[in-house]
Amino acid sequence: MLLKESPVLLILDAHYSHTRNIDVIDLARANHVTIIVLPPHCTLKLQPLDKIFMGVLKTYYSEEVRVWLRLLTAFHVAELFGKV
Repeated sequence: MLLKESPVLLILDAHYSHTRNIDVIDLARANHVTIIVLPPHCTLKLQPLDKIFMGVLKTYYSEEVRVWLRLLTAFHVAELFGKV
């Protein structure tokens, strides 16, 4: 359970949609939320799994989906719509 006195840290990447919204910053201040913005282009250093492991996983997953979609026929699509 979070108490009002519990410190909250919100870590964001440097994308402008996260840092240019004054309403979000004001809301964070009003609720005692500390915001830290990570510098751009540091994903590989801070999130190595995101680039290394997840990149490989995404490649294999995309290939499996591509193969599965190739095997899908118009009959399969009609059958799926019949279940709705």
